[in-house]
Amino acid sequence: MSERKVHTVLQAISFLLLVWLVNQLADRANFKLDLTEEKRYTISDATKRLLSSSNEEVTFEVYLDGDLPPNFERFKKSIAEMLERFEEESSGKVQFK
Repeated sequence: MSERKVHTVLQAISFLLLVWLVNQLADRANFKLDLTEEKRYTISDATKRLLSSSNEEVTFEVYLDGDLPPNFERFKKSIAEMLERFEEESSGKVQFK
């Protein structure tokens, strides 16, 4: 193999390893960007303090199930995502059904 081919193969392998590494790091990182103007999906600092300082478990029961119109399906998904973030911020003290 010529030196040029070896260099090209090493570059390709390096690139693939870099892509794999970035993918692994992104998979482990848990961050979300709220690009809405009104910061609709951002948990306020006061809410974060409340969730992290709570000594009691809190359970939310959400009654949005069954055959729902698409608007309500999106609403259901956004509520579930927000409650998951509450659960993360509270170190598992917030639960939902």
